[in-house]
Amino acid sequence: MRVFIAGATGEIGRSISKLLLSSGASVVGLCRRPENEPVLRGLGIEPRRGSLFDEESLARAVEGCDAVIH
Repeated sequence: MRVFIAGATGEIGRSISKLLLSSGASVVGLCRRPENEPVLRGLGIEPRRGSLFDEESLARAVEGCDAVIH
């Protein structure tokens, strides 16, 4: 299962990501700022650029995911 998490760099997002990764899921995280991409990669999360306030970028970011957590 591939799960998209908006807020993956926050405390709750990181905790949920760790649980999902430990259960064998792939995690994709919304990344608004380029400097957060290495942080997400370091956690085992695939970063995808986008914004909650830009519908097109958000649609591209969740592409291929089975579930979305916000």
